[in-house]
Amino acid sequence: MTVCHTCSQTGVSYELKRSKRKTVSIKIGASGQVIVFAPNRLAIKEIEGILDQKSHWIHEKKEKMISRQNLYHKRSFEENELFFFLGEAYPLKWEADLQERSKIIFADRTFYYRGERKKPNIQQALIRFYKSEGTKVIKSKVEKHRSFFQNHPNQVKAKEQKSIWGSCTGTNNLYFNWRLLMAPQWVLEYVILHEMTHLDHKNHSKHFWTKLESVCPDYREAKGWLAENGFLLDLENQAVKKII
Repeated sequence: MTVCHTCSQTGVSYELKRSKRKTVSIKIGASGQVIVFAPNRLAIKEIEGILDQKSHWIHEKKEKMISRQNLYHKRSFEENELFFFLGEAYPLKWEADLQERSKIIFADRTFYYRGERKKPNIQQALIRFYKSEGTKVIKSKVEKHRSFFQNHPNQVKAKEQKSIWGSCTGTNNLYFNWRLLMAPQWVLEYVILHEMTHLDHKNHSKHFWTKLESVCPDYREAKGWLAENGFLLDLENQAVKKII
């Protein structure tokens, strides 16, 4: 259940979402709204005490999220609109409608769309493209780097991962956020090598970071790029300038 409140101590308006969780978490939304996730029975006074403690952090995050809105605009999913693939922008073009499932074909530095020209159809076709083509691209890069690691992955796949860029399971399956296929190749390489390092080192120990730096010397720059620009890897919003 979501309820809107205004903090009596700071004057900050926030959305309160209660659940069976045990801790309080604060999130700043894309438009600068404050969202608080809290345990069902935690008193408002305690929640707002936490908001007061975090007031400086909240203010900084709100300002940052609001300023980001100038860096992109909403997509219309129309012909000639630009979409990113491996860090480069390419136009979307229509092909003759066919009686088949909507699909994207990437050729001649162009996204060709076949299917009904409705936003949800185009969007889903693009997502399917990023997942399928992304899996091929990532598998190729994993194969290129596999000699640097003792353990090898059982499965490699680009898939939906809303809050993380990549993961390595206990059974050595490597999964990657399909949105990474919009990022520059050197950033994609970093995430791939980060997860491949987890094949040999399951946690973020000193050995993990030493190994990662040996195979990806610029990992700090790539990690910083994602922290600053990751929000631009999005189908709904189009960056107003080149993101590389």
